[in-house]
Amino acid sequence: MVELCPCGTAFAFHNLPHVDQYPSSDPLSSYQVRTKGKTMKALMGRGSSYSGDHVELSDGGDDFASSYGVGAVLSTKFTYPAGPDESIVLTPEREALWRRWLDLYEQNMLTTGEYRGELYDIGFDKPEAHAVAKGAALHYAFYAQRWDGAVELRGLGRGRYRLTDPFGGTPLGTVDARHNTVKLAFERFQLVVAEPIG
Repeated sequence: MVELCPCGTAFAFHNLPHVDQYPSSDPLSSYQVRTKGKTMKALMGRGSSYSGDHVELSDGGDDFASSYGVGAVLSTKFTYPAGPDESIVLTPEREALWRRWLDLYEQNMLTTGEYRGELYDIGFDKPEAHAVAKGAALHYAFYAQRWDGAVELRGLGRGRYRLTDPFGGTPLGTVDARHNTVKLAFERFQLVVAEPIG
């Protein structure tokens, strides 16, 4: 694997065809992880591999949801059992959370799905939304500091879809392409999987 990390600067377009994986290159926020993911997937198209960079650079140092929701490779940079920087030591609490995210990542492998960047506009749609198609299912990710209201699930095909929260494991109802809104209340992120019924 060849990974190019220009460390906080933009990628030079002439390098892109020669690289296998594109990281968010030292992001300063989770928003940067998501917007750079959307940008890199638009530039490189289907099959491109993007990494949100190590989760310790995200908001709170634990925001795997931002990488997961744009179909990025999850990564972390921890030390164990101790280290020179206590902020990246793998504690039992972190290990439990990390395992939960990595299990979800391995179960769905959104990195091999099709990022549907045309469905949502990052500047105008609220809450911020991303979608990844994998097989017959659509995986949605919504982000906001706090949200309580309806969201639109765009890109659905014919028929009805069963909605679930893959992180929490809770059912969220059913929708179809004509009745494609669902009411959500969340802080930071909400994941939704829409799977065809029948």
